[in-house]
Amino acid sequence: MATAPNPQAAPAPTAVTKKTFFDTVLTATPVLLTVVATFMVGQSTGEMTRAQYFRAIASQNQSKAGDQWAFFQAKRIRGTSYEVTASLLGTLREPAPFSAATLMDTPERMGAALSRVSEKLKSATDDRATHLRGEVDAWLAETKDVLHDTRTLLNGASQPGDSQAGRFTSEAVEAALAALDQASPKKTARPAKGSLSADDPGGQDLGKDRAHLLNEVIDGIKKRQPESALARKVLKISDSDLQLAVAEAERKADLVYREGKQLESVLEHIDKLVERQTRIGRAFLTAHGRFVQPNSAATSSGSLVQELQPLADSIRAALDRLGADYKTARYAFTARRYEADARSNQDSAYLYEVKVYQASARSDRHLLRSKNFLYAMLVAQVGVTIASLALRRKSLVWMLAAAAGIIAIGFGAYVFLDMG
Repeated sequence: MATAPNPQAAPAPTAVTKKTFFDTVLTATPVLLTVVATFMVGQSTGEMTRAQYFRAIASQNQSKAGDQWAFFQAKRIRGTSYEVTASLLGTLREPAPFSAATLMDTPERMGAALSRVSEKLKSATDDRATHLRGEVDAWLAETKDVLHDTRTLLNGASQPGDSQAGRFTSEAVEAALAALDQASPKKTARPAKGSLSADDPGGQDLGKDRAHLLNEVIDGIKKRQPESALARKVLKISDSDLQLAVAEAERKADLVYREGKQLESVLEHIDKLVERQTRIGRAFLTAHGRFVQPNSAATSSGSLVQELQPLADSIRAALDRLGADYKTARYAFTARRYEADARSNQDSAYLYEVKVYQASARSDRHLLRSKNFLYAMLVAQVGVTIASLALRRKSLVWMLAAAAGIIAIGFGAYVFLDMG
């Protein structure tokens, strides 16, 4: 008799199908491609962040370059105004080169003329002549003080009462006068050799090849070449080389400024001496004009007026010569000084422009790398989709997914290595 089957009995165990190597690879493929896609997304995001960073650096460097160009423009404008004034003075009267002899000649001639005026006024008995003689004696004493201070300055000693005692050496005064004794306003004035050697340790040299590359980029900027044409060149310049070039330009700009300031400090004292001489001469000429007026009592002595006139003409000629020669030379020097300062700012501006081009090129490169990593991620995602379909059907469509993964990894490696 047959036994009825027990419905509660456990089903018979089925045979476990062992996974083949293909099944294992097929199962792992979507996971691996997902990891590859995630890595590519991370690389793309990182490159985009770097692109934004270098774009911000480019903006900062552009602001610094703009500051240097603003300094250049302002100094060029001021220098041009002084240059035009010097040229105008030279047109009105042919100036002679200004020198120490010119500076000494005016007080000596004025002192001699005032001394003779004082002697001639001794014979006059009227009150106006007596009053004029008293004024002339005071101006004569002041002229002697000016002459003494001029000699003191030219000998390189500090003037009495000078708050900057001992500052001016004979070399510094000689350099300042040499800077005035230049015919062309375009020629850059420089102090005596070695005058700033203690404060100027010297710069560092980039080397011939690296300097040539940097100059080539700067020349391209001057010629307004597009950024795409300069990108490959500017990326070859290292940060250390560019920073060294900027530091050297700043050092030279500071040297030019200190050289000009050193000359300016001496010339400011010469300004005061010239102003004192001019003030004394103008005061005497004004007093002499009142003395020889037709309604003046001094006209009773016609011979005295005739004797004073050549002396007044001599003082007037000395003042005119001093004013024409010194003012022309002074304005020309100031024009040269601003020109030198402006050119030093221009050099710094071009170097900051190079930094702008470099940062922009780096930003563009990282932006391109970000885009290419994104393409690699998309290829990997396509591989994930194909691998998922192949997993469901266990078909050889997996080979397409593998090919997509290889393409994604290979392209990502190319972007990471070749474009880095």
